[in-house]
Amino acid sequence: MDNETRDSANLLNDPQGPLHNKSVSISDLNSDSFDMIEPLQVDIEHYPGEVVSKVSELDLWASEATESEALLAIKSAICDLWEDLQEEDEARLGQLPRMWKRILNRKIRARAKA
Repeated sequence: MDNETRDSANLLNDPQGPLHNKSVSISDLNSDSFDMIEPLQVDIEHYPGEVVSKVSELDLWASEATESEALLAIKSAICDLWEDLQEEDEARLGQLPRMWKRILNRKIRARAKA
């Protein structure tokens, strides 16, 4: 199997590592429903034919063909995680999801509905 056809799960464990990586700070989630209170750090890793965006402290990642698409995908994943965690009773959450909820509650707020 060549590098172009490997699946995303294998990319994250690639012993050769990414071709290029960088870290960016996001301060907008591209959403009409949420505002960022504090920026989040996103790691960007370029592999042949694929770009992976990761928020390590939230154990989230997204994979797309371009960096812009990967950033949009991770922003969507962050919004989805926040919504899922808000719907769950804190007592039912495990240790990691409770930590993610605390982190996201410090960094994101829902916009008031007009």
